[in-house]
Amino acid sequence: MKIIKQAAYLLDTTGMTQYQVIEKAGRTCYKSENKITEDSAAKFVASLVKSGHDAMIEFGYLYMKITDIDFLEFFQATRPHFIHMVGNYAVGNFRAFYDWYKEWLDGEWMIDMDYYDGFMDLIWCLAQKYPEVYKDLYDKLHAKFEPDVIDTDHMNADDVKNPFMFFTKEELIADYRASGYFDRYLVDIIPHIVMFTTNRGVTHELVRHRNDETFAMESTRYCKYDVEKFGGELTIIEPMAEIRNNPEAYERWLKDTKADEESYMWFVKHGISAQAARGRLPHDIKADIWNASFESQWQHKLNLRMHGTTGAPHPQFKELMEIAYPQLVAASEGRLK
Repeated sequence: MKIIKQAAYLLDTTGMTQYQVIEKAGRTCYKSENKITEDSAAKFVASLVKSGHDAMIEFGYLYMKITDIDFLEFFQATRPHFIHMVGNYAVGNFRAFYDWYKEWLDGEWMIDMDYYDGFMDLIWCLAQKYPEVYKDLYDKLHAKFEPDVIDTDHMNADDVKNPFMFFTKEELIADYRASGYFDRYLVDIIPHIVMFTTNRGVTHELVRHRNDETFAMESTRYCKYDVEKFGGELTIIEPMAEIRNNPEAYERWLKDTKADEESYMWFVKHGISAQAARGRLPHDIKADIWNASFESQWQHKLNLRMHGTTGAPHPQFKELMEIAYPQLVAASEGRLK
């Protein structure tokens, strides 16, 4: 049994493709990070979309500027709330855009034909830029709504009268500031991704924050902790100071946690599946969990879970947010330079 401290790590996505970000977070669920290679991301994302694991593509973000006033009004009126906007800048995760078009394909809403061309041009551009996510969806839309139109696989980007521009996060921030918008509104459209290492109690509190939040967590259903990549042992988050500073309580905690480990290992070594044996895991079992949120949502979470604006937060959650806090501050200050 290994005992570790909590940790928080802000992901610096500079130089990473959106597919690489998705893969880094998504492989945490099965703890298959060892399979990441220089060219594995696109294949991994394609497998997620094919199998319907859409939650993981929420870690990829589209940064867009809408340049046509009529299309801007349409976009503002019809977009899902998961796509955030400030002025004519729009930022949303891959799934938000995917589901928006999927709902139209499934007939859940209609489109004003005045905006049809721009709407189809947008999904065509997405299919060209991120084919593993959007190409199949575009093909279905094209087959349903444009059966008599030429094969758009051979279209040239110049043929698309796109009323939008795509940016990286850094490019969007630079363009936004050059446009004269107030910096303070950037908090509504700039996401940050943090990986927390904590116990199952804290993760259950963390995932209660579900307002446009995205999570990817180590799965006790699929991770089998008796195997070599886990060292053949459980990794446990150290208990609160209330227990650590009480020798008698800490000795009892060690004894009971070790017994939990021995019980879990007995079950899996006797052929019981990880998803059945996980009931024997202690609550203090280590869990890695990625969390993507817009900056304004991180501020809200810090207010609740670190500053305690609505009541005293759980000490371990407070400690975890205190680790993340300076990293989030640095990221916020960095975009203002």
